Amino acid sequence: MNYSYTLDDFKEEPLYRDRKDWEDVRPLSQNTDDINVVSIQYSEKFKDAYDYLRALLVKNEISKRSLYLTRDCVLLNPANYTVWHYRRKLLIGLNEDWEKELEFTAYLLENNSKNYQLWHHRSIVVQKLDDASKELSFTHLIFRDDPKNYHAWQHRQWVIKNFNMWQGELEYTAQMIKDDVRNNSAWNHRYFVIKNTTGFLTDILIKEIDFTKNMITKVVENESSWNYLRGILSKRSVSKEFTNIIDFCNEMRLKSNSPHLLAFMLYYYEDQITKSIGPNTSINTSIISDKADIMKHILNLCQKLADEYDVIRKNYWNYMAQEIRLKYN
Repeated sequence: MNYSYTLDDFKEEPLYRDRKDWEDVRPLSQNTDDINVVSIQYSEKFKDAYDYLRALLVKNEISKRSLYLTRDCVLLNPANYTVWHYRRKLLIGLNEDWEKELEFTAYLLENNSKNYQLWHHRSIVVQKLDDASKELSFTHLIFRDDPKNYHAWQHRQWVIKNFNMWQGELEYTAQMIKDDVRNNSAWNHRYFVIKNTTGFLTDILIKEIDFTKNMITKVVENESSWNYLRGILSKRSVSKEFTNIIDFCNEMRLKSNSPHLLAFMLYYYEDQITKSIGPNTSINTSIISDKADIMKHILNLCQKLADEYDVIRKNYWNYMAQEIRLKYN
């Protein structure tokens, strides 16, 4: 980023207590009451800047020097919400350039990309500018270093929803998933985009099933894609696709007995009972003749998961088996 004033620049500056233009301010030290079990050893620069910040907060001073002080304070600690709140008051009160503030947040986010306060501040700056044209490229820049960054994905979702920037977003998620099929954030974003645009209409759903199955064949052990498949299939009632899905799962079992695959089958089987056939009804498919057979498959999967493929959650799968027995008698 091209932001001109950095933390290194601030470190070269004199302490605030040694500056003539701050002689009228009496610094206010942090009250620790001398009862801390472990005292934080603040640097001299940090303690000096925050002592003067506390003094200005008491006065509620709206001035250029206050703005510069908040800049130095967030350079020292970008996670301090109080400083950001005060800074926004100053930006509004002084009618400052929000474009420069956007530049400032970009500089800070380069090295603090998981800082919630920073992302929140940036969203407010974008609102003030009423311009999100830089946000998609900026979040992509963050993803180059951290493709699963939750805060960046959350910001991107906020941007495309509030500024109606959906075009090309589904294709973007597809590329991110192809780059890393285990990127759960990208899968989540894909679901978000479809839900808020086309919805899960039949033709969309068929395409999504095919896309997801294709990604699963690349890495059968990937939990994200199985969860996504389960999520989109919950959007439709039982149909002839039921048999095809189970056929696909059995085909994948030839490659791997991944606990995520087996758990998907378990939940999918149960979904058929819950949504379609009820506790006293039977169905006919080419694989499963009635509810009792479905139950046998479910309980068998619970046992396989508990005893062989997901032993670390043995108690959970045993509990699931017990609950299913009670639920469907």
